[in-house]
Amino acid sequence: MFVSIHIPKTAGTMLGYVFDFGSGRRILWDYDQGYANARTIEPRLLANLDFVRHWFWGIHGHFLYSKYAEALPDARYIACVRHPVDRVVSQYRHEIYDAVRGGLGWRAAALRSGRMGLIDFIVSDENVRCAQPVHLAGRDVADYEFLFVHEMLLPGILAFSRLFGFHRADPYVGSLPEINLGERRLFAGDEERAQYEMLSTITDSERVEAFGRMPEEVELYRQAVERAEHLIRRTG
Repeated sequence: MFVSIHIPKTAGTMLGYVFDFGSGRRILWDYDQGYANARTIEPRLLANLDFVRHWFWGIHGHFLYSKYAEALPDARYIACVRHPVDRVVSQYRHEIYDAVRGGLGWRAAALRSGRMGLIDFIVSDENVRCAQPVHLAGRDVADYEFLFVHEMLLPGILAFSRLFGFHRADPYVGSLPEINLGERRLFAGDEERAQYEMLSTITDSERVEAFGRMPEEVELYRQAVERAEHLIRRTG
């Protein structure tokens, strides 16, 4: 079976949609509020892993590699990565949106007030600054059965399909599903929209600084791109 790690803001929702249809709806979804169980398997699930292995095509959700590594050592582990700056900007804007829509907590308040800019957002939390290495830690990039890359997602899905005999069955076969698009965000009014647009504006200099603040992300992404390009060429 496959274990698919959905790192936030890396097209994991889109991939889950593709896997769901292509597997005949045999995906075990593993999401929970606030990442409460991202590292630990719920006891009732752990007790029934033999059934899970035989009934489901794969597990997909927000969790770390280490969650299933010991319990499912023979599973095929896959994930999708994204350019570090684009990924963190997407998460930043997502959290700003939640904040201006009334999100709770200290970080939402800091984002809503403008006190937390992009760089502060990055350096204040390792799970933001190193999101991709944190999720994939414990297994070398070369040992993942497949790593999709956001920037070459369609050829990656085709390569994955050829390597593993996966057959897409979703309504968007031949293209990328048009789901979970950030530009379709809804606002309560013009004032809320204006606040979001002001707070979410990112300058080129901020992008350059963000790149330098995430060396672990940059290196993992470099390795993942090399591996993805190799697999795409190999199956082409």
